Amino acid sequence: MMRRKMLINFLALLVVIIGCAIFIGWWSLYKPDLLVSDVTSTEANPSVNNTEVIKAEIQNAGKATAKGFDVCLLDNGAPITSKAIDKLDKGKTVNVDFTYTLLSSGHHTLEIQIDCKNHIREANEENNKAKIELDVKEAPPQITATVFKRQLGNNWHPTNYGGSSPVIHNGKIYVGGKNEYFFCLNKETGEEIWKYKVENAGMHPGIYSTPVFYKNNVYFGSTGSSFTESGGYVFSLNTENGKLVWKYETGSDIFSITLDNGEIYALDSNGVIYRIDALTGKLIKTYKMPERTNFASSIVIYKGKIYAIGDIPKTRLYCIDTETGSILWTFDGEKYKFSIPVIYHDKVYLDGRYCLDANKGFVIWENKEVSRGSQAFDKDLFVATVDGKFLCINAANGQTIWKQTIEPSVTSPFISNKKIYIGTTVNKVYCIDEHSGDTIAIYKTNGVITTRPLAYNGKVYVVADDGYLYCFEEK
Repeated sequence: MMRRKMLINFLALLVVIIGCAIFIGWWSLYKPDLLVSDVTSTEANPSVNNTEVIKAEIQNAGKATAKGFDVCLLDNGAPITSKAIDKLDKGKTVNVDFTYTLLSSGHHTLEIQIDCKNHIREANEENNKAKIELDVKEAPPQITATVFKRQLGNNWHPTNYGGSSPVIHNGKIYVGGKNEYFFCLNKETGEEIWKYKVENAGMHPGIYSTPVFYKNNVYFGSTGSSFTESGGYVFSLNTENGKLVWKYETGSDIFSITLDNGEIYALDSNGVIYRIDALTGKLIKTYKMPERTNFASSIVIYKGKIYAIGDIPKTRLYCIDTETGSILWTFDGEKYKFSIPVIYHDKVYLDGRYCLDANKGFVIWENKEVSRGSQAFDKDLFVATVDGKFLCINAANGQTIWKQTIEPSVTSPFISNKKIYIGTTVNKVYCIDEHSGDTIAIYKTNGVITTRPLAYNGKVYVVADDGYLYCFEEK
């Protein structure tokens, strides 16, 4: 009898245990289960004082809604900050991001923890963490001391895009201002050797074309339009004394010129291209695009073809036959705006965004990482964009090799001795290693930079929109 009673009690206890286990198992199935994935940062190898944006995706893979939990960011195990999530329904995801400034160099393990304050019970508590490893470099030097700082005339008219970039020719600096002056300066001291004043330069005078040289002459284009009349000019000056060799008056402001086989090609704001004999100033031929142009529009000559960009009302690249004047093909940027095309081995590169066949105009590749920007070419493409990215792109296939975050830029990079110099709209010139993408130094001005910098013989030259030419010692 006693044994029978004990057996019954044992079986009853066993039923209770099994029931509890079943209940616990059932209950655990109907808990939330939070997972963290896709943790990314702005840069893989940032510098000290860089501000990183750390992003992660949070998913509820459980059978119940997760109510009221926190997501934390930790750096090398130390809590940094947290964000509260009100709720996350089952099967749903939410993206979180943290803005964090890295204040020390070395290795940093940044970890995202879900429900870091243990507010909820989950089906699985072991999958709430994910991390990203960053190697933080020392901050590059920021250089403000100048070798010289030269004001380029007065009555400066700043613009969002464009401007004459400094050029060194036969040991002298040649540069135009966003006013009516063109300068020849001593490259060591910035002292004026000579200057030329453009008469009747219009309502908002400016020399926006970077100068070119042929024989003993320097060539540039200028504005000339006002409220009452349109006009512009192409000038040829003697490089030694600045004396006028010839002047050609155009129908509208000139924003871009180039030299090819002893001839000047000048693009005006009405979309007219002037082909002028460089020695005599005589007009050889004109070409017409349907689109108007702006400060950033440009012109390139390659194998008997003109490649020119119209910008108003839409951005369009034209390929024009130099002999017949016929438009061979066009390419529309839709909402994307181009800057200066680069042409190499029968390919046209547009800001690292598009690569086109130079003869037919069809797209060879497209890199959609690139927003509007400007490019330089040295086997690979180096692209600075208006949204603050800097990319190295494989010119053969359009794949991004490396990228980093700088600040917005509206001007072409300059490449010298495996270093890239980029002006930005926050008054800085970045010097970046061509191979690694690391920032070597940052040069600071007092104005927005809309013109291409120049590096020459241990010095960095740049024109800022405060109206000054800056010269820095190269680092």
